[in-house]
Amino acid sequence: MPDFWLRPFTTLAFLSFLSLVLWGLFSATVALSVFSIALLLLLLYHLHHLDTLEKWLVKPTPDSVPHGAGIWEYAFASLYQLMRHQAHVQQELTAAVKRLQNAAKAMPDGVVILDNSDRIEWCNFLAETHFGV
Repeated sequence: MPDFWLRPFTTLAFLSFLSLVLWGLFSATVALSVFSIALLLLLLYHLHHLDTLEKWLVKPTPDSVPHGAGIWEYAFASLYQLMRHQAHVQQELTAAVKRLQNAAKAMPDGVVILDNSDRIEWCNFLAETHFGV
């Protein structure tokens, strides 16, 4: 993860260097003011992206993954890839369940699947007819 930490440390190093230069040219008050304002703007930038992420998490869909800049672009791109992978796995699971249901329908015997509480979770047509469910 060195790439993750490189940008924030570079930004802080630049702000620190800029503040030292301003301190030498003007005063410590000016340097501290510029440094504080820059950190405040950086904080607002991250809070904006966190707010965007929080709003997306209320209704997450692969088509509506937010866009960002800087480190947020990488985070949102990773979310997009995760959502696409999840959608693909969901499609594969749905297809497997349909194949299983079609195979169970074609069986010459009645098939009943019970849950942990012995309630009928699924049954094929022959079992429905036989048990009257």
